[in-house]
Amino acid sequence: MKTKRVLAAILWFYMTWYAWAMLASFVGLPGTAGPILGLAAAVLIAGDPFNRIWTAKQPQPTREAVPNAMPDFV
Repeated sequence: MKTKRVLAAILWFYMTWYAWAMLASFVGLPGTAGPILGLAAAVLIAGDPFNRIWTAKQPQPTREAVPNAMPDFV
């Protein structure tokens, strides 16, 4: 499970950096903010502070064993 977080963080870092670089080239913004925003996005994705992305599977409730209603006749 940890490898998925690491891979997702790397991809989000690169994607945010690239998206900012594209936006900066079109609008004329400074390109140095790209890695900073990418790092912030990667930390949020990998850390998941609100547990909305990497939720652990909840254990299924088990039913109690019901005694056999039929008596055993030997």
